[in-house]
Amino acid sequence: MTNKEKKEYLGRYKRLDEQVNQLLLEKQEILALGTKVTPTYSDMPHGVVNNGKIPSVVERLEKQDAKINYTVDKLIDFKEDIERAIHTLQDDTLRLLLRYRYINGWTWERIAIKMSYSYMQICRLHGRALELITL
Repeated sequence: MTNKEKKEYLGRYKRLDEQVNQLLLEKQEILALGTKVTPTYSDMPHGVVNNGKIPSVVERLEKQDAKINYTVDKLIDFKEDIERAIHTLQDDTLRLLLRYRYINGWTWERIAIKMSYSYMQICRLHGRALELITL
């Protein structure tokens, strides 16, 4: 596996995490739309009519929850795979760098500051970590 392929593989975790966040936002939108009250003003008397709005919203929320649970399960499984791969490295610095980047989703600049290295040194260490990691 090339370093590029390894980066793409490890980067999948962040994309899955973003997917979960997007699904949670969609759930909030469904809930907000489903609970939106739209009054009708009329001087004509009328009885209560059940237009099926509540059951429809509940069904949509259940479907969305199923999507969220499925994606979260994939996310957790993939995180465990990444952690196992990171632990194949003997060097603590390289393990920490990969964790910051691929699990925490930090930028190279933030990692450099946190680890007290220059940006270029972080890039070199990352390249070495990719060469040594076993996926």
